[in-house]
Amino acid sequence: MDFGPEISLVALFLGLVIGGAIGYLIGRGGVNRQRQALDDSTRAQADLKRDVETHLRETAGLMDRLAADYQDIYAHLAAGARQFGVSEAPLARGRALPHESTAAEPAPHGATPDQPPRRDEPV
Repeated sequence: MDFGPEISLVALFLGLVIGGAIGYLIGRGGVNRQRQALDDSTRAQADLKRDVETHLRETAGLMDRLAADYQDIYAHLAAGARQFGVSEAPLARGRALPHESTAAEPAPHGATPDQPPRRDEPV
């Protein structure tokens, strides 16, 4: 059987079309896997960022509470020192004793020497 050049060209064209379609589908599957991996990675990064922000926010709240507790302890000890007549000389090296109740908002750090540190100021 002898095939003419027309049939060879048609077979070549059909082979190219079928091969191109198969290559396109295989390549497209790889792109979808890469896109899915990128989406998963982006989602994991967003989750990690949210977890870090939550952790830092919680840490800041705990530090605020620690500073408030420190201020309350300081006021309690100062009141006890005044009540029991303890000399203020050992306390003079640190901060002076407060003369107001702890319910009032303290003055800014450094405003008056007889105030404990503010809750938002470093000790």
